[in-house]
Amino acid sequence: MDLAIQPKLAGLLIPITALLLPIFIVGIVLYFKQRQREALYDTVKHFADRGMPVPRELLDPPQPPGQSALGSPRFRAITLIGVGIGLALLFGLCCAAWWLTDGAALEA
Repeated sequence: MDLAIQPKLAGLLIPITALLLPIFIVGIVLYFKQRQREALYDTVKHFADRGMPVPRELLDPPQPPGQSALGSPRFRAITLIGVGIGLALLFGLCCAAWWLTDGAALEA
C-alpha cells in the first residue's frame, strides 16, 4: 500500500468506526433482548397450548426491595458520573489539541 494513502485512509476510517461502533453495540443489545423476549413468548405459548395457567412471576418478575426496573440508584449514579467524566475528558482533550495547534487542525 502506498505510504501517502495511509494517513488519508486512517483519517477516514477512524471517524467512521467511532460513529458506527456505538450503533453496532446498541444493535447487539437489542438483538439479544429480542431473543430473550421471543423465548418468553414461546414459554407463554407453551403454557397456553397445554391449558396451564401462566405464572404471574413469569410475566412480571419480582424486583428486590429498594430496586427499580432501571437498577439500583447507586449504579445509576456511578454510570452518570462515568459518562460525565468521559465527556469532560473528550471535550477537554479536543479543546487542548485545538489550543496547542492554534486552530491549525480546523484549517487543514
